[in-house]
Amino acid sequence: MAAVDRNSDVFYLELVQYLERSRAAVQGTGAVTVVMGNEAADLDSCVSAITYAFLLDREGGATSPPVVPLINIPRGDFVLRPDAVTLLTSSRLEASALLFEEEVDLSALKHASRLAQLVLVDHNRIASRQEQYLPHVVEIVDHHVDEKMYPETAKTHIALVGSCCTLVAKAFQKRYPQALASPTLRRLLKAGILLDSGYLDRSKGRTTDLDEEMAELLGGRGEEARALHKELNHQRHDISAMPTWDLLRKDYKQWALGGPEEGAWQVGVSSIGMDLLQMALKDPNMSSTCSVWSSKCQLDLLVLMGSYSDSDKRFFRQLAFVPSPNCKPSLLPRLVAFFQSNGVPVEPIDLPNLPEGAAAYQQLDTTLSRKKIQPVLVKFFNSHEAPASASES
Repeated sequence: MAAVDRNSDVFYLELVQYLERSRAAVQGTGAVTVVMGNEAADLDSCVSAITYAFLLDREGGATSPPVVPLINIPRGDFVLRPDAVTLLTSSRLEASALLFEEEVDLSALKHASRLAQLVLVDHNRIASRQEQYLPHVVEIVDHHVDEKMYPETAKTHIALVGSCCTLVAKAFQKRYPQALASPTLRRLLKAGILLDSGYLDRSKGRTTDLDEEMAELLGGRGEEARALHKELNHQRHDISAMPTWDLLRKDYKQWALGGPEEGAWQVGVSSIGMDLLQMALKDPNMSSTCSVWSSKCQLDLLVLMGSYSDSDKRFFRQLAFVPSPNCKPSLLPRLVAFFQSNGVPVEPIDLPNLPEGAAAYQQLDTTLSRKKIQPVLVKFFNSHEAPASASES
């Protein structure tokens, strides 16, 4: 994927300087506003955090705290997102220029009274491990179901579009349209839109009119856009040699569901872009790896979401539920029955090398991605007693 010459790209030059200032601001002693992507830190989330933080910082002026983007994972985990690495590197934005959770220590900023404000992009419910920063949230830009788990005073831009980059592109169109002349900005934003929408494929149930409008604005049609999508999509899904541990953490989100964090169900969802049967057959130790991951994350339920296309280009989705040993055996039958009656039809499949008590299913509606499954999980666990009182004695 050829990089574009940036010599005349004013936005690119401004962005490089902005990222340098962001690092200096975090390392300094003054207050900062943090724009934080979600904990899966996929390409859409990374691009949205970087570009929207740039826009807010530009609008803030000299008297406002600097606005810095946070890629919400450890720096060492970024290599597990080869599509994002490829896009940014080919756009001449090296990982060394970005800020990860080690460098933007929210706890240290908060205790030093330096965390002025927090802006969430590509999620509207803050990760359970970061709930202590919820009072700092002042703005949200997101394309998931609105869970309304944020301060009432927060300004929200939430719409069920295919990509958060669609909403960021719309913000640039309204507030800094000149920047959209930049090949770098157009490329970054359209990559997020094309990947998350499956190249604007309406049959996958993600693409909206606004996604198509913004993609058109950014040059999201034609040979260059198709080649960009093909390369990044290949990078995202070329995970056949990745070990189970990395597959579990590559695209992972965790929520505290059903009550206050200390009494809630801890539910983690790993999205895995391959056939779960292939994953299980290549690793006879998958059962123990899943158990260790669940223990590390202190989970009550681990959900594996597999997705893949077969040789005939038919698309499939799978679910595997791995409950904690402390959960009652009746949990999974109740959960599956709830799914069936709430628009998530499934049928059981045989999947080897799962922990005892786990079960796997084929999704019959392949349009239901994680962002559409998550509200069903929320609804289920909101109606069930806390795990401490639901466990076997």
